Amino acid sequence: MIADMKYRVTLQQPVLATDNAGGFAESWQNLATAPVVYAAITPANSGEQLKYGQIEATSTHHIIIRYRTDITPGMRLIDEDAVTYNIISVTAQNGAKVYLELLASVRSS
Repeated sequence: MIADMKYRVTLQQPVLATDNAGGFAESWQNLATAPVVYAAITPANSGEQLKYGQIEATSTHHIIIRYRTDITPGMRLIDEDAVTYNIISVTAQNGAKVYLELLASVRSS
């Protein structure tokens, strides 16, 4: 498992700030504790959909990182090639607290 964790990724969380017009603007910031980790990334499936008159490709990936308690769905990972993986689900692999298995989506237009 460790040998497969060859991708260096940065963990980020969304931050909401008021936009002075009664709403909120979302931005992203690195996690405060150990934001850069190594991960194993493998494609799970892919597909296409029509969105706003354009075809958008979507693919999901299984991502394995070392176990930690501060990762939740709605966060994202960015790899060294600037690919953004939006975290959909987080589970402890095999029920143990050694690795986390993340299901993440990547969208491209």
